[in-house]
Amino acid sequence: MVYANHWLGFQSYKLSLKLVSLPALKAYSDVPRKSFELTREDIKKLRDKVQGIEVLIRRAKELHLSSYVLTCAYVYVFLVKATGEEGDATVMLPVEVDCRSWLDPPLPTNYFGNCVSGHGKAVKASDVVDPENGIAYVAFKLSDLVKGL
Repeated sequence: MVYANHWLGFQSYKLSLKLVSLPALKAYSDVPRKSFELTREDIKKLRDKVQGIEVLIRRAKELHLSSYVLTCAYVYVFLVKATGEEGDATVMLPVEVDCRSWLDPPLPTNYFGNCVSGHGKAVKASDVVDPENGIAYVAFKLSDLVKGL
């Protein structure tokens, strides 16, 4: 039996290989949903903005500013703003990674399934929601996370 603490902050629970039925998840129809599209031009603007931040100019060559990092940085800033976090409150910047190719010994070529690992960085909400440097700050932290993987 293994004890685990769910990453969303639910109480600890026991894990086992015994099959159990999980409670059905309820779909909320009154929750607003919206789709956004970031074009290649939008990503280029984000990259230029992040690379233009004076503090980061010296490290611009070291930054891993992929479309994934830039999109996550953009989304996380607005997600933290939407939740109303501010000041010294701690927020997590999560990154999920496909680890199938990293295993030693490697998985067989006919493997069907997932091998995902989660990594994250705890930061202050005030740094994330900073109107001038928030996106660049998050992109910098995510870049370090991705490079560290």
